[in-house]
Parts: sequence; structure tokens; C-alpha cells
Amino acid sequence: MQIRCGECKKALSLADEVVMNQMNCLTHKECYLHAPSFVIDAGTYKYMIEKYWFFQLQNH
Repeated sequence: MQIRCGECKKALSLADEVVMNQMNCLTHKECYLHAPSFVIDAGTYKYMIEKYWFFQLQNH
């Protein structure tokens, strides 16, 4: 199952710049419309799936 952007719903690719909010939702950096204080991490999608174990479970 492919993880999709929380706003535009497009599938995320490894090089996409994303932000993760307090609910662990990934959104393209350019799609994110909410308060910056809700962002707990940012980086490429590849960085996020390597850093957070719960995203690894969804990619298998």
C-alpha cells in the first residue's frame, strides 16, 4: 500500500519533500496549509520512512 499526501492525495515518491504533523500524517511540503507549530518533522519521504518504524510497516 502506497502512502499518499494528506492534502492532494497523490502517492509520495522517495524524493518528495514532506512534513509530518502531530498525527503522523505526511503531506507534501508545498501542500501543507496548517500552522507550522503542528509540524513535528520534515524531510524527504525516504528520510521519513527510514526514520520512523510505523511508516515501514505500511510499505510492505
